[in-house]
Amino acid sequence: MNAEITELLLSEAARINSPEFIAADPVQFPRRFLSSQPDAEIVSLLAAHIAWGNRKMICRDADRMLEMMDGQPHAFVMEGAYEAISDTTNIHRTFFGRTLPTVSFPHGILPRLSMTNWPGPTAGHPTAAACR
Repeated sequence: MNAEITELLLSEAARINSPEFIAADPVQFPRRFLSSQPDAEIVSLLAAHIAWGNRKMICRDADRMLEMMDGQPHAFVMEGAYEAISDTTNIHRTFFGRTLPTVSFPHGILPRLSMTNWPGPTAGHPTAAACR
């Protein structure tokens, strides 16, 4: 790889891995739950479902979705609380309340997954600092 491409890639990696970029990107949502793998996995899945379009709108709507979950995505799924959201509630563009159980939790798959062995970020891992 030539020096120009290497410099470009390193520059972009530094820009994207910065707190300023992360604060305005949907990747912020799983990072809010570093101490809870089940919450991080569920919010990752849901944020990914709505991650199309304008980043500002995606973040706004993901925040609103987390508010619907009282900031506890794992409990929200495990307790089936998504069933109480009206089918017509618009969450993001074409993603409605009726979408939650049919797309995100088909046949109760998420509640059956084992998500109990979350060690958290490993201190020696190169991305551990970026996860904070």
